[in-house]
Amino acid sequence: MTQLIYKTKSKRMIVLLLLLCAVPLGAAAQNACNTPQELGEFIRNCSLFITWPSGSEASDKTKPLTLGVIGSKEDFKYLEKAFETISTNEKKIMVRYFASAEELGNCHILFISKSAEDKIPQILSFTKNKAILTIGKTKGFCEMGIHINLVSFSSPIIFEVNQNAILAAGLKVSHILMSHARIVNR
Repeated sequence: MTQLIYKTKSKRMIVLLLLLCAVPLGAAAQNACNTPQELGEFIRNCSLFITWPSGSEASDKTKPLTLGVIGSKEDFKYLEKAFETISTNEKKIMVRYFASAEELGNCHILFISKSAEDKIPQILSFTKNKAILTIGKTKGFCEMGIHINLVSFSSPIIFEVNQNAILAAGLKVSHILMSHARIVNR
């Protein structure tokens, strides 16, 4: 019982840290992350509140998660740099670049750059019914079917969750993450 209470408090603390400590200062922070570290921390923290289907590679605590980046090579370099220094007690996260939806292969989390906006129908067609968490940071992405979308990294952090899309992918989202999200269903 004590362990369960500790885990619940730990998860709440992570959300609190996500919402309070990772907030960049200044007007330039509106609608974007200022550093690769901030975006990486947001993605990592979101992944801590997702449960992949049992038996899937992503649910195996001994194997790393693969974060795919589709679209901008700059975003890939941005996140690759961030995950060099981000550590997690849960799992290691490896970053890979994909130029197109056809190349996605085996990734567990997919960050979709703004530059890939015109490819979203193909991306969603590929990820449909697969346990791949999709994340973006572009207005309107959640309405298009992306699972989690970072809207603003200013204080407070604003992000959206497309609950229907996540459920269709066979993923489960912690109520803790959902309680801080703007819910979008398409």
